[in-house]
Amino acid sequence: MTIVGGILFGPLLGVIYSITSATAAPAIAFFGIALPGPRSDQSAQAAARWREQLDIRVAEQGWKMVALTRLIPLFRAICSATLSA
Repeated sequence: MTIVGGILFGPLLGVIYSITSATAAPAIAFFGIALPGPRSDQSAQAAARWREQLDIRVAEQGWKMVALTRLIPLFRAICSATLSA
């Protein structure tokens, strides 16, 4: 991606655009998950139950959960968003 940016925009602007996009894309994804907006009580309770079940599973089968989160990137993003809340 950086090489293509350099070819399309030149060395200086290509690096600037590549670094900016490489920083902005994960930030947008993080805030899209971390700040979903107001929740109803029912969905907040369901999320709390899911988080508790996830905590229990991690405590019981820690190595399997670590392997799962390393192998499936989407699951890693969901766990990061829910466990950090």
